[in-house]
Amino acid sequence: MAIKSDFRVAYDYNTSTVVFLVSPPDDNMEMRLDFDVNVAIEIAKSIVSICVAAQIAEAQAAHAIDEIKKGPQS
Repeated sequence: MAIKSDFRVAYDYNTSTVVFLVSPPDDNMEMRLDFDVNVAIEIAKSIVSICVAAQIAEAQAAHAIDEIKKGPQS
């Protein structure tokens, strides 16, 4: 089961940092994470890698389910 959150990215011109704003589901609280631009770029690359890996895993799981549904092959 996936946990969905509201996730936004902004740039704070006052502090020259990239800001990640995360709002958990069913919660009025918002978490603010400030990062140096270079750190934020590395975090974004990691997020993309995780998303790609999750999509690949989902496709592999769907294929495995299809194979199981076919049953033993003679």
